[in-house]
Amino acid sequence: MKSKIIILILSLLNFNNVKSQITYDKVLWDKECDCPVAFASINNSLEYVISNENGYFSMTTKDPNVEINMLGYYSKKINLDELKDESKVFLDPKVFVLDEVVIEQNQLFKEMLGSILKDYALEPHVEKFYLRAVLKKNNSIIKLIDLSGIIKKETLFNTKTKPMPENNYTIHIENMRKSGIINSNYDFTVINFEEFFKRHNSFYISPQNFNLKYNKNIDNTYTKISATQKNATSVGNTYGYFIVNNNTKNFEKASLNIDYIDDFTVISKDLKNRTKKFNVESTFKKNKNTDKFQINNCNINIEVEVLFKDEKDIFNLSFSYFAEPINNGEKIKNNVNHKIDIFDLNIKYNSEYWKNHEILPLTDEMQEFINKVNSTGKNSDFRTKTNIK
Repeated sequence: MKSKIIILILSLLNFNNVKSQITYDKVLWDKECDCPVAFASINNSLEYVISNENGYFSMTTKDPNVEINMLGYYSKKINLDELKDESKVFLDPKVFVLDEVVIEQNQLFKEMLGSILKDYALEPHVEKFYLRAVLKKNNSIIKLIDLSGIIKKETLFNTKTKPMPENNYTIHIENMRKSGIINSNYDFTVINFEEFFKRHNSFYISPQNFNLKYNKNIDNTYTKISATQKNATSVGNTYGYFIVNNNTKNFEKASLNIDYIDDFTVISKDLKNRTKKFNVESTFKKNKNTDKFQINNCNINIEVEVLFKDEKDIFNLSFSYFAEPINNGEKIKNNVNHKIDIFDLNIKYNSEYWKNHEILPLTDEMQEFINKVNSTGKNSDFRTKTNIK
């Protein structure tokens, strides 16, 4: 009789253990701009997740107490159980105000550039990365791909003293899931790894061609250096910003935007296109082992306008990249072609890996798209090769 009681007690303990695992689906939201907060970290002693480009995150954990951190926002500690049915978690931005002190000849900007040579990873380094690419046509998803793997970068930036080599990246893809629908009228190459990684760290601007404005946040820990182009060019208008740590002079976040004014490029008799907007935004984090800054996450958005037989389509291509430093001694080999369209990559699908994946959670919109592809095989980019279930 005693053994049965013990077994019963153990069963109850196991049952309670399972029940204590709760999945929380929330969206991080900026109170001031009424917009999502992308790429924020949400963690407790057990789990670590990142909000996606729409501010959405999903965390399965026993501990509802989490801390939320994002550069430019006040840290927030909350109990997710206390939110009950509320879907949004509001974050308070650290407000930047105009700095009345005139910085002579852009001294802070010069110090920021000088810090690149000593504080950023200009030597070989290795990262575990996650990459999501989404292509939308007229606001509806038509292609989706998620990748995880390891990348070795010979250098983070291209500098005069340490120029970037021609083969700067070694990329090994470990896991992939993808889905897509063929455009019945036309299709075109989107972007490859080589192009993506050239753009994810391209932030150089010359103070000779840009006006710089300095704003400090309220607690005086960071300065936002905003850059606007002095004169319009034939390409378009370029502007951006750097978030600079006032103590170290390092930039921990950077953004570059281009609004193009190019005319259409003729592809064929009935088809022409033009790029309208490009935006890249990256945050940087120190590798504790090397004490050098590496890219922590990056978001790229590209808008393209296409005219087909005088009918207009707007395509939006977005990339979300997350990375963490790993042992530099780990040897990796390329297993993908850097020059082919990212959406054409083909790596075996591992259903167990993607089950309840927390770095790249699927939103309801994405899941609906996947269901659509799986139910319309004849119109699917990957037909029977579609492997997201």
